[in-house]
Amino acid sequence: MMLVRLVKLLPGELCVTGVLNFSSLNCEVSFDDLERLVGRCKSLRVLKVNDNITLDQLRRLLVQAPQLMELGTGSFMQELTPRQYEDIESAFSNCRNLQVLSGLWEATSLYLPVLYGACASLTFLNLSDVALQSSEFAKLLVHCPNLRRLWVIDTVEDKGLEAVGSSCPLLEELRVFPSDPYDRHHRDGVTELGFLAVSRGCRKLRYVLYFCRRMTNAAVVTIVQNCPDFTHFRLCIMTQGARLPDKRTYG
Repeated sequence: MMLVRLVKLLPGELCVTGVLNFSSLNCEVSFDDLERLVGRCKSLRVLKVNDNITLDQLRRLLVQAPQLMELGTGSFMQELTPRQYEDIESAFSNCRNLQVLSGLWEATSLYLPVLYGACASLTFLNLSDVALQSSEFAKLLVHCPNLRRLWVIDTVEDKGLEAVGSSCPLLEELRVFPSDPYDRHHRDGVTELGFLAVSRGCRKLRYVLYFCRRMTNAAVVTIVQNCPDFTHFRLCIMTQGARLPDKRTYG
Protein backbone atom coordinates (compact mmCIF):
# COMPACT_ATOMS: atom_id res chain seq x y z
CA MET A 1 0.00 0.00 0.00
CA MET A 2 2.86 2.39 0.76
CA LEU A 3 4.26 2.04 -2.77
CA VAL A 4 0.83 2.51 -4.30
CA ARG A 5 0.43 5.81 -2.44
CA LEU A 6 3.95 6.88 -3.38
CA VAL A 7 3.39 6.17 -7.08
CA LYS A 8 0.19 8.23 -7.01
CA LEU A 9 1.85 11.13 -5.20
CA LEU A 10 4.72 11.45 -7.67
CA PRO A 11 3.66 13.90 -10.39
CA GLY A 12 3.78 13.41 -14.14
CA GLU A 13 5.16 10.61 -16.22
CA LEU A 14 8.68 11.09 -14.87
CA CYS A 15 10.06 12.03 -11.46
CA VAL A 16 13.42 13.33 -10.29
CA THR A 17 13.77 11.05 -7.26
CA GLY A 18 17.41 10.05 -6.91
CA VAL A 19 17.14 7.62 -3.99
CA LEU A 20 14.75 4.73 -3.29
CA ASN A 21 15.63 2.82 -0.13
CA PHE A 22 13.38 -0.02 1.03
CA SER A 23 16.11 -2.18 2.57
CA SER A 24 14.81 -1.77 6.14
CA LEU A 25 11.19 -2.51 5.28
CA ASN A 26 10.24 -5.69 7.16
CA CYS A 27 7.43 -6.72 4.86
CA GLU A 28 6.78 -7.57 1.26
CA VAL A 29 6.22 -4.79 -1.23
CA SER A 30 4.16 -4.91 -4.38
CA PHE A 31 6.77 -5.64 -7.00
CA ASP A 32 4.60 -4.34 -9.83
CA ASP A 33 4.32 -0.99 -8.03
CA LEU A 34 8.04 -0.94 -7.33
CA GLU A 35 8.88 -1.71 -10.95
CA ARG A 36 6.62 1.09 -12.18
CA LEU A 37 8.15 3.50 -9.69
CA VAL A 38 11.72 2.64 -10.70
CA GLY A 39 10.75 2.99 -14.36
CA ARG A 40 9.48 6.52 -13.74
CA CYS A 41 12.57 7.65 -11.83
CA LYS A 42 14.94 8.31 -14.72
CA SER A 43 17.32 10.19 -12.40
CA LEU A 44 17.53 7.30 -9.94
CA ARG A 45 21.06 6.81 -8.63
CA VAL A 46 20.47 4.77 -5.45
CA LEU A 47 18.20 1.72 -5.16
CA LYS A 48 18.15 -0.47 -2.06
CA VAL A 49 15.55 -3.23 -1.76
CA ASN A 50 14.85 -5.78 0.98
CA ASP A 51 15.39 -9.52 0.98
CA ASN A 52 11.90 -10.22 -0.35
CA ILE A 53 13.04 -9.18 -3.83
CA THR A 54 14.25 -12.17 -5.85
CA LEU A 55 17.10 -12.27 -8.32
CA ASP A 56 14.78 -12.32 -11.30
CA GLN A 57 12.83 -9.35 -9.94
CA LEU A 58 16.11 -7.53 -9.36
CA ARG A 59 17.00 -8.14 -13.01
CA ARG A 60 13.80 -6.42 -14.10
CA LEU A 61 14.63 -3.41 -11.91
CA LEU A 62 18.18 -3.19 -13.27
CA VAL A 63 16.87 -3.19 -16.83
CA GLN A 64 14.81 -0.13 -15.86
CA ALA A 65 17.73 1.61 -14.13
CA PRO A 66 21.15 0.74 -15.62
CA GLN A 67 22.38 4.19 -14.55
CA LEU A 68 22.46 3.20 -10.85
CA MET A 69 25.51 4.18 -8.83
CA GLU A 70 24.49 2.40 -5.61
CA LEU A 71 22.59 -0.88 -5.33
CA GLY A 72 21.37 -2.84 -2.33
CA THR A 73 20.22 -6.19 -3.67
CA GLY A 74 17.55 -8.55 -2.44
CA SER A 75 17.86 -12.29 -1.82
CA PHE A 76 20.16 -14.50 -3.88
CA MET A 77 18.26 -17.65 -2.87
CA GLN A 78 16.41 -18.59 -6.03
CA GLU A 79 16.63 -21.45 -8.47
CA LEU A 80 17.42 -20.09 -11.92
CA THR A 81 17.18 -21.56 -15.37
CA PRO A 82 20.26 -21.12 -17.60
CA ARG A 83 18.39 -18.40 -19.53
CA GLN A 84 17.51 -16.52 -16.33
CA TYR A 85 21.13 -16.73 -15.20
CA GLU A 86 22.35 -15.24 -18.49
CA ASP A 87 19.75 -12.47 -18.34
CA ILE A 88 20.71 -11.48 -14.79
CA GLU A 89 24.40 -11.56 -15.67
CA SER A 90 23.69 -9.28 -18.64
CA ALA A 91 21.65 -6.87 -16.51
CA PHE A 92 24.50 -6.48 -14.03
CA SER A 93 27.05 -6.05 -16.81
CA ASN A 94 25.03 -3.11 -18.15
CA CYS A 95 25.34 -1.30 -14.80
CA ARG A 96 28.66 0.27 -15.72
CA ASN A 97 28.41 3.18 -13.26
CA LEU A 98 27.87 1.08 -10.14
CA GLN A 99 30.12 2.25 -7.29
CA VAL A 100 28.44 0.83 -4.17
CA LEU A 101 27.05 -2.68 -3.73
CA SER A 102 25.39 -4.18 -0.64
CA GLY A 103 22.74 -6.71 0.40
CA LEU A 104 23.46 -10.05 -1.33
CA TRP A 105 21.44 -11.94 1.28
CA GLU A 106 22.21 -15.66 1.24
CA ALA A 107 24.50 -15.33 -1.77
CA THR A 108 26.41 -18.49 -2.70
CA SER A 109 29.23 -19.39 -5.05
CA LEU A 110 26.63 -20.53 -7.59
CA TYR A 111 25.23 -17.05 -8.24
CA LEU A 112 28.00 -14.65 -7.20
CA PRO A 113 29.50 -14.70 -10.72
CA VAL A 114 26.49 -12.77 -12.06
CA LEU A 115 27.97 -9.75 -10.26
CA TYR A 116 31.39 -9.84 -11.88
CA GLY A 117 30.50 -7.63 -14.84
CA ALA A 118 29.39 -4.80 -12.54
CA CYS A 119 32.38 -4.83 -10.19
CA ALA A 120 35.06 -2.95 -12.13
CA SER A 121 33.97 0.49 -10.89
CA LEU A 122 33.01 -0.50 -7.34
CA THR A 123 34.58 1.63 -4.62
CA PHE A 124 32.50 0.28 -1.69
CA LEU A 125 31.54 -3.37 -1.27
CA ASN A 126 29.38 -4.10 1.78
CA LEU A 127 29.24 -7.85 2.48
CA SER A 128 28.20 -7.53 6.13
CA ASP A 129 24.88 -9.28 5.40
CA VAL A 130 26.33 -12.39 3.76
CA ALA A 131 28.64 -15.06 5.21
CA LEU A 132 31.01 -15.85 2.35
CA GLN A 133 33.71 -18.49 2.38
CA SER A 134 37.29 -17.61 1.47
CA SER A 135 37.33 -19.19 -2.01
CA GLU A 136 34.17 -17.50 -3.33
CA PHE A 137 35.19 -14.23 -1.69
CA ALA A 138 38.59 -14.31 -3.38
CA LYS A 139 37.04 -14.94 -6.80
CA LEU A 140 34.77 -11.93 -6.35
CA LEU A 141 37.59 -9.60 -5.30
CA VAL A 142 39.57 -10.28 -8.46
CA HIS A 143 36.91 -8.24 -10.27
CA CYS A 144 37.04 -5.32 -7.77
CA PRO A 145 40.40 -3.59 -8.36
CA ASN A 146 39.16 -0.11 -7.41
CA LEU A 147 37.73 -0.83 -3.95
CA ARG A 148 38.31 1.87 -1.34
CA ARG A 149 35.95 0.48 1.32
CA LEU A 150 35.20 -3.13 2.23
CA TRP A 151 32.92 -4.55 4.93
CA VAL A 152 32.96 -8.30 5.41
CA ILE A 153 32.16 -11.07 7.90
CA ASP A 154 34.95 -13.14 9.44
CA THR A 155 33.76 -16.31 7.68
CA VAL A 156 36.19 -15.35 4.91
CA GLU A 157 38.97 -16.24 7.39
CA ASP A 158 42.64 -15.34 6.94
CA LYS A 159 42.74 -16.88 3.48
CA GLY A 160 40.07 -14.48 2.31
CA LEU A 161 41.95 -11.51 3.74
CA GLU A 162 45.03 -12.62 1.83
CA ALA A 163 42.94 -12.10 -1.30
CA VAL A 164 42.13 -8.57 -0.11
CA GLY A 165 45.84 -7.83 0.13
CA SER A 166 46.53 -9.13 -3.36
CA SER A 167 43.45 -7.74 -5.17
CA CYS A 168 42.64 -4.37 -3.53
CA PRO A 169 45.73 -2.11 -3.51
CA LEU A 170 43.64 1.08 -3.22
CA LEU A 171 41.72 -0.01 -0.10
CA GLU A 172 41.38 2.69 2.57
CA GLU A 173 38.75 1.23 4.89
CA LEU A 174 38.31 -2.35 6.14
CA ARG A 175 35.69 -3.60 8.58
CA VAL A 176 35.65 -7.25 9.59
CA PHE A 177 32.59 -8.23 11.65
CA PRO A 178 32.11 -11.43 13.68
CA SER A 179 29.65 -13.99 12.36
CA ASP A 180 28.64 -14.82 15.95
CA PRO A 181 30.40 -12.81 18.69
CA TYR A 182 28.64 -14.79 21.46
CA ASP A 183 29.67 -18.27 20.35
CA ARG A 184 32.48 -19.24 22.73
CA HIS A 185 33.18 -22.45 20.84
CA HIS A 186 33.63 -20.71 17.48
CA ARG A 187 37.23 -21.39 16.48
CA ASP A 188 37.25 -20.03 12.95
CA GLY A 189 37.32 -16.38 12.01
CA VAL A 190 40.34 -14.17 11.42
CA THR A 191 43.65 -13.67 13.22
CA GLU A 192 46.74 -11.49 13.00
CA LEU A 193 47.81 -13.43 9.90
CA GLY A 194 44.94 -12.08 7.81
CA PHE A 195 45.49 -8.53 9.02
CA LEU A 196 49.20 -8.75 8.21
CA ALA A 197 48.39 -9.92 4.68
CA VAL A 198 46.05 -6.96 4.18
CA SER A 199 48.63 -4.49 5.49
CA ARG A 200 51.26 -5.75 3.07
CA GLY A 201 49.05 -5.23 0.02
CA CYS A 202 46.86 -2.29 1.08
CA ARG A 203 49.31 0.42 2.12
CA LYS A 204 46.66 3.16 1.83
CA LEU A 205 44.60 1.83 4.76
CA ARG A 206 43.27 4.59 7.01
CA TYR A 207 40.31 3.07 8.84
CA VAL A 208 40.10 -0.43 10.32
CA LEU A 209 37.51 -2.16 12.51
CA TYR A 210 38.76 -5.69 13.14
CA PHE A 211 37.07 -8.39 15.20
CA CYS A 212 39.47 -11.30 15.52
CA ARG A 213 40.16 -14.45 17.52
CA ARG A 214 43.85 -13.77 18.00
CA MET A 215 46.33 -10.90 17.72
CA THR A 216 49.92 -10.29 18.75
CA ASN A 217 51.81 -7.19 19.80
CA ALA A 218 54.41 -7.76 17.10
CA ALA A 219 51.73 -7.99 14.41
CA VAL A 220 50.19 -4.67 15.44
CA VAL A 221 53.59 -2.98 15.22
CA THR A 222 54.20 -4.38 11.73
CA ILE A 223 50.70 -3.44 10.53
CA VAL A 224 51.11 0.17 11.65
CA GLN A 225 54.51 0.34 9.98
CA ASN A 226 53.08 -1.01 6.73
CA CYS A 227 50.14 1.43 6.81
CA PRO A 228 51.40 4.76 8.20
CA ASP A 229 48.25 6.75 7.31
CA PHE A 230 45.92 5.25 9.93
CA THR A 231 43.37 7.66 11.41
CA HIS A 232 41.09 5.00 12.99
CA PHE A 233 42.33 1.68 14.37
CA ARG A 234 39.72 -0.32 16.29
CA LEU A 235 40.72 -3.82 17.33
CA CYS A 236 38.50 -6.28 19.21
CA ILE A 237 40.04 -9.59 20.28
CA MET A 238 37.34 -12.12 21.12
CA THR A 239 38.72 -14.67 23.57
CA GLN A 240 37.08 -17.65 25.23
CA GLY A 241 36.66 -16.73 28.86
CA ALA A 242 39.67 -15.26 30.67
CA ARG A 243 42.06 -12.74 29.15
CA LEU A 244 44.93 -14.48 27.40
CA PRO A 245 48.56 -13.30 27.19
CA ASP A 246 49.99 -12.22 23.86
CA LYS A 247 50.70 -15.37 21.88
CA ARG A 248 54.11 -14.41 20.58
CA THR A 249 55.39 -12.09 23.29
CA TYR A 250 54.64 -14.36 26.22
CA GLY A 251 54.76 -17.68 24.38
